[in-house]
Amino acid sequence: MTGDPPVVVACDESGAEGERLIGGNTVVFAHAGVTLSVEEASACIRRLRELIRSPATEYKANHLLRSKNRSSLEWFLGPGGPVHGRAHVCLVEKAFFLLVRFTETLVRAAERSASGTVTPGPSAGQLAEALYREGPGMFGRKGWSCFLRLLNNQMRSPSLREPLPSPDGFFHLAEMLGARGRAGAAHDVWNLVRRHQPCPQALIPPDARRQPAVFPALDPLGPAIEWAFARWSDGGALTVVHDQQTTLTSARIARIEQLCGGTLRLVPSASDPRVQVADFLAGVARKLATDELAREADTELAELLQPYIDPRSVWRTT
Repeated sequence: MTGDPPVVVACDESGAEGERLIGGNTVVFAHAGVTLSVEEASACIRRLRELIRSPATEYKANHLLRSKNRSSLEWFLGPGGPVHGRAHVCLVEKAFFLLVRFTETLVRAAERSASGTVTPGPSAGQLAEALYREGPGMFGRKGWSCFLRLLNNQMRSPSLREPLPSPDGFFHLAEMLGARGRAGAAHDVWNLVRRHQPCPQALIPPDARRQPAVFPALDPLGPAIEWAFARWSDGGALTVVHDQQTTLTSARIARIEQLCGGTLRLVPSASDPRVQVADFLAGVARKLATDELAREADTELAELLQPYIDPRSVWRTT
């Protein structure tokens, strides 16, 4: 007796720039998954071709985002459209994701070094939210962007040709915060970093170059794929079919499969209509989320996108 066939989720991303979270071409990373069959995805693409009538060989999200094709986008996202109830998208606001990773590093280091009774402090998420809210006022917008760029450089995984980061960088960044914030999140972060001055190596994560199966700490692609497994897995067999990515090495694929208990398979996006539909959703979601950050949101389209947004999205709430 055979079991049910595995659920297949086709995924693609938009805005991937590895660990470059600040100063890149995009401020939002989006990762979408759809559970359409090959036949359903092909029918979706055919219908979009009938509606949009572009001679392009391969359609992309920007075809749907053109103002003249708004009705096609509304059909695609709407309650009667092909992906409604059959898709999800994780949004990652890159600057906030960086702050979350930073505060997680500090809180974990504090927990590892704690001895005896420790007074509970703010969680990593609370610290990140507060820093996000307070930072531009403390530094000014240009100064805050500079701080985030320095933080991005300090926390990214070095290449094989580069030395490991020094904990001195954390102390320098903490001093920048401490000099501008005598209370609130800046003061809490400064206290967390200062606690490790006698043993500064506690702030530096293990050398990722010796763990080829581990994703770089600041690359949101790995977590997004794990979230896709978590979103669609109901205890049965699950296969994620994903567009090819150079960061998805065989070692990392094996680790994701081990952690998530499913199968991850890479395909060229042009060869799989399901992945193409996921690409549409990821690109559309990234553009609409970017507009929201710039306070240029299209309210109607944002409402149509809302049912697709995964609660695991890394997005500030303030």
